[in-house]
Amino acid sequence: MILPHDDPFAGVWNSDIPKSRFTTLPPLRPPLSWRQHIIASPIHLSVREEIAHCNSSPILVRVAAQFDGRDYTRSRLAGAETIGLYPQRF
Repeated sequence: MILPHDDPFAGVWNSDIPKSRFTTLPPLRPPLSWRQHIIASPIHLSVREEIAHCNSSPILVRVAAQFDGRDYTRSRLAGAETIGLYPQRF
């Protein structure tokens, strides 16, 4: 079993915007910054994203779900209202 503090997926992730490629159409531009805070365990996943654009307030997206196949609500995300996580069996 991997403990949350041993999970390489968990932590704070900052996108390297200059090295990233975004497919946005004018007048949209790539974000100025994009940071993810990830907490993971064998049964739970929690993600908080902070996305900053030049002419708007920062966008905060949150999701917390368990690996049980049920739908969990995501906040502030176009195109998806819920997310479902399923345990992977090896």
